[in-house]
Amino acid sequence: MKLKLIITGIVILIIGLGLGSYLDEYLFVEKEEQYIPKLIVLGDVENILAITGLEEYDPDEFVYQNEEFLGIDLRRLIDKASPITDRYTIQLMGTDGLTAEFPGDNLTGCYITFTQKHGWEAINLHHPVSSNIKSLQEITIIADGSNWDRGMNLMTTEKNLLNITPGQALANSYTTYLNFEGSVQLENDDIDYQTKILTRKRILQLKDLLPEGTKGQILVFGKKGETTYHQEGFLEISGNRFNYLSPTRKEEIDNIQGIMINPPVNSIADTFYDAEHYLETGERVLIFLIDGFGYHQYTYVVEHGLLPFMSTLQPAKQALSVYRPVTNAGMAAMITGVGPEKNGVYSRAQKDMLVPDIFTIAEKTGKKSLLIEGDIKILNTGVEPILNLDTNGNGTKDDEIFTTAMENLSTDISLMFVHFHGVDDLGTEYGDLADETLDFITLVDGYIAQLVQGWSGKVIITADHGMHQIPGGGLHGVARFEDLIVPYIITEGGGKNE
Repeated sequence: MKLKLIITGIVILIIGLGLGSYLDEYLFVEKEEQYIPKLIVLGDVENILAITGLEEYDPDEFVYQNEEFLGIDLRRLIDKASPITDRYTIQLMGTDGLTAEFPGDNLTGCYITFTQKHGWEAINLHHPVSSNIKSLQEITIIADGSNWDRGMNLMTTEKNLLNITPGQALANSYTTYLNFEGSVQLENDDIDYQTKILTRKRILQLKDLLPEGTKGQILVFGKKGETTYHQEGFLEISGNRFNYLSPTRKEEIDNIQGIMINPPVNSIADTFYDAEHYLETGERVLIFLIDGFGYHQYTYVVEHGLLPFMSTLQPAKQALSVYRPVTNAGMAAMITGVGPEKNGVYSRAQKDMLVPDIFTIAEKTGKKSLLIEGDIKILNTGVEPILNLDTNGNGTKDDEIFTTAMENLSTDISLMFVHFHGVDDLGTEYGDLADETLDFITLVDGYIAQLVQGWSGKVIITADHGMHQIPGGGLHGVARFEDLIVPYIITEGGGKNE
């Protein structure tokens, strides 16, 4: 009996030691002496993941397979990173540079595990064995095809040239260089010891992306509206975004969204300076904001005879909107004369501006101003807007806005700002060049014709942003030429053209 107990105890001890060794190998019982390198999931994802152990994940995210390993389901891991598109390719790269690539549409039997022997390791039960990368360092998600509403867009004022995502850049050729960050010096035993600190960067030369023979300026747009003008530079691939580095590498814009080649001289911020100038010279000023009216729409309706009044004026100039091309940011630039990086409005979320607007300046000089809006207050401006509801229930507020403006033409108002919304509303619903949108552009053209005829003073006609076509409708708010280039017209009230 005692012998059986002893034998049973030895067996249990052996099993325990074996199980303990197994758990140490795959479950990572915390030990101070163990080092677990980070496994990074990056590329075309919303969230970069830095994995330092399987214990970071809930038990239901672990998959036990054939009693051989414990690992993370690759599909669940990628879902946690939130790819920017449903169709993507996966690259698994080891510390030695060996890389496996396969489509992400079937990840059944794909796991990530860790052992002290092989480090992070990809185990793909149904893929060729060469996909089982050991000493795994990075998992790169690469969006398939172009994704013009995401990534970084390269454009002219009339054409979108190139869309590239961080994942696509990482999957192709790039240059790695050491960027000097500074130096540290220490004196020891009357000897100076100096160490340089450098960071490793992955970069693309911008000239390699530009069309051959491209000359002139480039304009870089950052995610929060930052801009910089240069003639060349570098794109740094940083995890899941691009950063712009100037040729001297002393200027940087994080998370850039687009680059425009030879941008127009005029911008929607000119609205502020032109209005200010005319007010200072004693002129009255009427400003029209046609929401969502892009320059490409303007040229289309002129060519097709759908703009009876505005086509009789001097041809519109191309004007640059701001990034992000949405109403809050665009209107803020129009009434402050500066872009988002200075006025603080770079998306739909901001209403307060960091600098005075044209209404505040007009009021300080004793000139009355009027802002005629739709049914909501877009920004907190220097004058309270007159809001207009769709009282007749015809699906638009622009006829009520027109009526309010007509009622104030002959008053002592020096500055009137009229914001028509319907082009953006119809364009979003049907598309930028849909019949419904084009018909409404013609309708607004008629409203403007009557208001200009009754106004004595200068008139500025422009837009906050444009829009582009998507399946089933229209969209704006991204770095595309359709969204960023709008018309800009100055004329004279009472039928007199400048």
